[in-house]
Amino acid sequence: MKKPILALALAAGLLGSSLAAQEGAASPSERLRKLIQGLPAVGQQVETTKLGIRMTVGNHSPKPGEVYEFAAPSDLDHHQTDLPPLQGRFPDLHLNIPLKVVPGSVNYLFLSDQPEEIRDDRKRVPAKPEQGDPGPGAVGVYARSPLPGAAPIRVLMDHTNGTKRPLVMWLVWVPEKDSFVSVRKRGESKDKNSVKAGGEAFVGFSKTIFEPRAYVQAGASQPLVRMPLTPGVTGVVHLEYTATDKGELFAAVTEEDQVPTLAELQDMPVLHSIVWEEEIERLDKFIDPEKNPTRFHRIKKAFQHARGHFQFPERVGHASYSAPSWSEKSWPVQVYSVFESTPGVDVTVDGGATTDNRGKYGARTGFELELKELPPGCKEVALVVINRSSPYGGRHWISNGRRASEVIHAPGVGSGLLGNKAVSTLWRGPARRGDKLTMWQEPMANGSVQLWYMVVPIP
Repeated sequence: MKKPILALALAAGLLGSSLAAQEGAASPSERLRKLIQGLPAVGQQVETTKLGIRMTVGNHSPKPGEVYEFAAPSDLDHHQTDLPPLQGRFPDLHLNIPLKVVPGSVNYLFLSDQPEEIRDDRKRVPAKPEQGDPGPGAVGVYARSPLPGAAPIRVLMDHTNGTKRPLVMWLVWVPEKDSFVSVRKRGESKDKNSVKAGGEAFVGFSKTIFEPRAYVQAGASQPLVRMPLTPGVTGVVHLEYTATDKGELFAAVTEEDQVPTLAELQDMPVLHSIVWEEEIERLDKFIDPEKNPTRFHRIKKAFQHARGHFQFPERVGHASYSAPSWSEKSWPVQVYSVFESTPGVDVTVDGGATTDNRGKYGARTGFELELKELPPGCKEVALVVINRSSPYGGRHWISNGRRASEVIHAPGVGSGLLGNKAVSTLWRGPARRGDKLTMWQEPMANGSVQLWYMVVPIP
């Protein structure tokens, strides 16, 4: 008799859950109405507290009528994590959605972001081992990659002159065969405020330009960037170029204001690629080893910043939204985040090492969200970004296939950088069951962020 009794109990439980889900299903809860009323206009931002949102860590279950509590699980690392209501969290969380490759017009990203600060005490390794240890120093090759021709290449460079003398930062293209090269987009900025430099370069990169293409002989150095850096200044470059043939791209720093030749680049020492374990005291400031031991021990073995080439920088995840009722037991408010990094190759490390672009700098990532079920009478849907950490700068583009919205958070643009614990509306528009929202996000340099995306149905 145990099995029939169990079946009856389960049926009763399901019936009770169904009846409970129907309660209050005709309209949004008071909590949801307040959230909808407080949503900022598209592109604007408010503090999470003004929307009745609280960001916490751990398993907390606020009672209906209280604030929305977004409780990230303790020791959350980079694995996919779905936290349904059965685990006692509100609202439904879908974190670290896996990213899949989306071949596009730009299939390679070149990144030079390590060491981020140029200093005279930086470790270096010889370009040619037989030359011996060159000792510490500031000048040398900061990134290098063999790259194909034809397809456009995106570039992000970000370095600070931490010495007491002027230096020059270079981006040099050396083709294997006689070929043409042309810059399609260019955003360059330098400032003692690294965030300002990153923002100005990012905004400049958004403008399409027409620079004359240059004819370059095989093995000759063609400077794509020449940026003098005085002490204490950060230089940031966002650039896109195309070449008619394959070759090698170098990011280098020199004392002399003269473009280095291929022979000189090959003879330059390479700046050591720093692993977090080497500067463990800095890692403690970003990750609490007590609250996040799994993440702490994984990251300490990883490179501090990224450099090298990253194939297929455009990546997208897939997720779905389903809320058949306005009842909060149907979880009409749901939250999503995408995987934290994109993989690449650093050829300067022992002939090639896998590295992660954890900030997704220079990359465009996002998700496709299918609206499988909407509460009855739902006319609109808002997609809202929540910043859980330091100020964020970058671009979001959202479309439902019928109309599109673009929001830029950057110094001096719109509402400016998206602040810590701030919320900004990215999209608000008509919604139908079966619609798909496509969201792309591209960050500017010099900001380490953890963005969550909240879907809010609107009657």
